[in-house]
Amino acid sequence: MSAVSFLRVGSFYRGMLRMQREPPDIRPHAAEAARAANAHIFALEERLGVRERDEPEIGLFCECGCLEVVTVTRTRYEAAGGAWLDGHKPK
Repeated sequence: MSAVSFLRVGSFYRGMLRMQREPPDIRPHAAEAARAANAHIFALEERLGVRERDEPEIGLFCECGCLEVVTVTRTRYEAAGGAWLDGHKPK
């Protein structure tokens, strides 16, 4: 990779870092997508038989819509009624 193309790629990533988070109007859709993705993750866990061996912590999407990754066990997920980062759970 030449120095010029490296600088272009670097500036592209710096621009991406400066971008704002999602606008608030798409958050409900992102929260719905997070819940659907988490359901698929749990379905995959069951198909792989992971739960029968032990109860590992799994990375799930925060269901407030921010889409950050939350690490929880299935038991904690079910007890909380979802996966949320601290302070993100709706009241």
